[in-house]
Amino acid sequence: MKKKVLGSIIFIFILFSVIFISIGVRSSQNITNEQEIKNTVIGALKIYEKIVFPPQYTKSPDIPIPPDVVNKKVKEVTDECYKYFSSKSGWLDNRIEVFKNAVFFEAYTNGGIRTVKDRITDIKFLEINIEGDTAKVVADVYEENKAVLSVLDESKISTVDLEKLNNINVYKTSSGNKEDLVKKKEIEELVKKLPKKTDIVDRSGIIRYYYNLIKENGKWKIISENLTFIPGDNMQN
Repeated sequence: MKKKVLGSIIFIFILFSVIFISIGVRSSQNITNEQEIKNTVIGALKIYEKIVFPPQYTKSPDIPIPPDVVNKKVKEVTDECYKYFSSKSGWLDNRIEVFKNAVFFEAYTNGGIRTVKDRITDIKFLEINIEGDTAKVVADVYEENKAVLSVLDESKISTVDLEKLNNINVYKTSSGNKEDLVKKKEIEELVKKLPKKTDIVDRSGIIRYYYNLIKENGKWKIISENLTFIPGDNMQN
């Protein structure tokens, strides 16, 4: 009788040991997966910082950037995209195109603006749900951005030219009418010739990102994303 009781106790002990070990393994796997997912998301977000050109080109948006510097930057962000985005559903190609266009915009800006600094100050992971080889992530990203703008220097513009600018009917010049298009061209030429100055704009804000990830060849990759801007963004001149 005592042997039976002892045998039962040993069996129960072994059973509980197996259960605890199994739970421990699953817990360890979840922790590993969560960390790998976080690293993927952080790496993808850091690509935005890599779009910014070196300081010698960000003192003014009018400073020309050599083609070899632009091509090097395009290659840099493209290589990063391969690390963090999935090739499934065309998402990798989409991100490569988006980041490449962002580099071109910074290099060949027609809007008179160029980024000086784009820095992430904090990332708060609000949700990480893992189901097998898929995962969903929600994260708040805190960022700071500084840009240099080329703006009209009104202190050096004649009264006559200022009056012309103030009387522009923006909606009319964008109507597509032949006469209006000619007028628009005249205004654009006038603006090009007028004296300008550089101005700095600082902005800080919070963006909430929604990611879907899959495990691809043993690595977590982003397969889609959405974002919303959290109210309370701060912009300063």
